Amino acid sequence: MVKYVVDDHKDFEIKAKAPPPPELPKAKIERVYYPDEASPGEEVTVTVDVTNEGGTGVIFCRLRDLETGEQIAFKDEEVEGGGDVRFKITFKMPNKTLKLRVEVGHYE
Repeated sequence: MVKYVVDDHKDFEIKAKAPPPPELPKAKIERVYYPDEASPGEEVTVTVDVTNEGGTGVIFCRLRDLETGEQIAFKDEEVEGGGDVRFKITFKMPNKTLKLRVEVGHYE
């Protein structure tokens, strides 16, 4: 019978790589449609066409009043990577001229 005698040894480890994180969505505004003017109390619709240049995920679209910083409206929707979405945002026109910003983005 053969007897094995260990003369030396070296312990080591091989680390498992973490899988790459999923690609996040990346929203890009393609076009914004809005009226030039509206009467106070009138229902106004702003339409925003957005392309997702990243991975599948939720994209949001919001309107902000540039003078007050107030969020006027907010919507979000899941969009496939490379896909498009059209946000239709409706609100009542206040008794003042609005200076607005449309923002699009994603969640982490």
